[in-house]
Amino acid sequence: MATRYPWVTRSLLVALFLIGNVVGTALLISSLAEGDTSKGAVLLYHACVSVAFLALWVLFFLGLGERPPTPVQAFWQTLVIGLVCIVLTATVLQFLPIGLTPDGIPLNVPAAISAALLSTINAAFSFFLLLRFRSLVLYRRTRKSLLIWRLMVGGIVAATLLTVVLDTLSADWGTLSRPRWSDTLPVVIIVALMALNCLRLSWVVRLSFRDKVVTMMLSMFLLVLLSAVPVVLPDFELAVGLGSISNESLDNGNYFAFLDAYSGGLADFVRLVGLFGILYSLTAILSLLFHLPTTGDFQRRTDEMAAMQSLASLVKEVFDPAKLLKTIAASPIEAGSASASWLAIGDHESGTLEPSIAAAERIGPETLSRIDTSAVYREVARTGDPFLLQKAHADRRIRVTSRDGIGSLLAVPLSARQRVLGVLFVAKETADGFEKDDVETVSMYATQAALALENARLFEEQVSSERQARELAIAREVQRKLMPQNAPAVNGLSAAASSISAYEVGGDYYDYAELPDGRLAFIVADVSGKGTSAAFYMAELRGAFNSLVLIAPEPKELLCHINRSLGSSLEKNVFITAVYGLLDVHCAELTLARAGHCPAAMISRTGRGRFIRTRGLGLGLDQTGKFEQTLEVEQMRLREGDIIALFTDGLAEARNGEGAEYGYDRFLAVLQQHRQDEAISIRDALLQDIDRFVEQGSTYGDDLTLLVIKWQSASGKAHVP
Repeated sequence: MATRYPWVTRSLLVALFLIGNVVGTALLISSLAEGDTSKGAVLLYHACVSVAFLALWVLFFLGLGERPPTPVQAFWQTLVIGLVCIVLTATVLQFLPIGLTPDGIPLNVPAAISAALLSTINAAFSFFLLLRFRSLVLYRRTRKSLLIWRLMVGGIVAATLLTVVLDTLSADWGTLSRPRWSDTLPVVIIVALMALNCLRLSWVVRLSFRDKVVTMMLSMFLLVLLSAVPVVLPDFELAVGLGSISNESLDNGNYFAFLDAYSGGLADFVRLVGLFGILYSLTAILSLLFHLPTTGDFQRRTDEMAAMQSLASLVKEVFDPAKLLKTIAASPIEAGSASASWLAIGDHESGTLEPSIAAAERIGPETLSRIDTSAVYREVARTGDPFLLQKAHADRRIRVTSRDGIGSLLAVPLSARQRVLGVLFVAKETADGFEKDDVETVSMYATQAALALENARLFEEQVSSERQARELAIAREVQRKLMPQNAPAVNGLSAAASSISAYEVGGDYYDYAELPDGRLAFIVADVSGKGTSAAFYMAELRGAFNSLVLIAPEPKELLCHINRSLGSSLEKNVFITAVYGLLDVHCAELTLARAGHCPAAMISRTGRGRFIRTRGLGLGLDQTGKFEQTLEVEQMRLREGDIIALFTDGLAEARNGEGAEYGYDRFLAVLQQHRQDEAISIRDALLQDIDRFVEQGSTYGDDLTLLVIKWQSASGKAHVP
């Protein structure tokens, strides 16, 4: 509060209170000496007193109004302050002479000072009581409750000001003989508003049993303190609280008489606040007494809410599956809904309903071994509803005795997305221990727990997916590096290639090999299937090609060696198609062989096009000699401007949105259209045309590889893309 309300503000309020109080007391003493009872003097006196105690109220409000205490604190602090006020009052009356005239005017200066001190003490206690009870009345405040409170306080203030006005108009320092407003309608309205505020006791239900007992005892003591219990003081009978007003002799002293002598308005304020304190303390005692038997039920609900909040927080905390499972199993016990519990999780990966115990609380393995958890699990998974055994020992699946601490058993499914993820078992020691609300409560736990389990599963899948994506990204980069990074620098030849995988990695392969005698070998191959398994076989093919091409470069010989090399490692349902060419750049002679692959396209400089369709089986399909027997080789001499294009079936079989294939004819037409271009331009034109056909941005249904070679004569220069 010191930062929001600086010491300057508090110091100014203290100064206003002291100045107003001292000046008011001085005016009262002056009237005793000079007998001045004029309306001006009375008006000035009441103005000073009003300013003083208004400053004191603001000072209390700034210090206490925004620091709401607990109910126990509110009552014990008010009680302690009340006792302190009694001690201070007794001290003042012990050391200062006391005496009032029959009209309620102090007899002398000490009596006037005594009246001022007593008024200050009791006003401070009234302010403290009002602010402490304000925090209780406005607990869980609403607009309506705040309005009723303000109306009550406004009524008390209005009554106080009315008394001040009456005192001023009567121009009488005394108040015992003035007309009383306490018998009029305003008091009835104020008391009615007090009664409405006394009904604001919602804080009672949230106290523990111990706090309720303590608060009830404090309320009783405070009620006694406020209800005019006589306290014997030397030559003075002191009543703290709601005193009586009369014109009787003051030989025995009347506490409110001195307050009236100082300020009738302040005395009425103390009376009304004391009355409110009595009414609120009395209703608090009755409410606390009636709520004592329900404390256990409320505490149970509180525990249930805490358990629910714990589970709800775990919906986000899915990084520790063991902690999640343990918390799910422990929640019913923490909420007071069970004496033992365990969680069974089904094996959904295997597709069976055979569960395993994932977590258990307050039940040992021996006891669990005598319970047929699997049978109950299957029953709950089949129906999807809670399964309740009020007499667990009577069921043949539950082979327990009373010593095992299981009298009744409840099994609730943990369901998410139309499937049972697990079953939560909760047990009580007594038979017939579960009520309807117990089943509902545990079912709510199960709903939250299922959500947490599902989130954990989805998170694990996401982590696994991200890990696989990272691994595939690495594999894609490795596979990219297995492909040639540049076309061979051979005079009279330009070449360009591209390979696009349908998935992260693929089974298409192309490569070049420059032989020591100057010839150029090149290959395009396609592993059946797609994805990581195809990529693995592609890498194996690359190893075989690079190791054998230098030993046996001739097309038929090389493909037969590769077929034998891969035959033992390829699975029965896996094969590889390939087209292999060997170009003698010195005499422009090309030798080509196909092992079950797509035909190679050839375009002459004049635009004449054809497909080279030599016979041959796929690699890995035969190890009996039939592969070598059926493999055909074609030789041809290249002329300036001739184009050879090798490709995989992902190109010809690419489909558009209507399901139509790109086809061989369109492929050949694009080659003919761009036959005057360099190899890299021809490649780019083909890829752009395929993109337009399948709709730009769409993915291909299969791996696509394209290799374009253009012969420019032996005197030409090689083009490196």
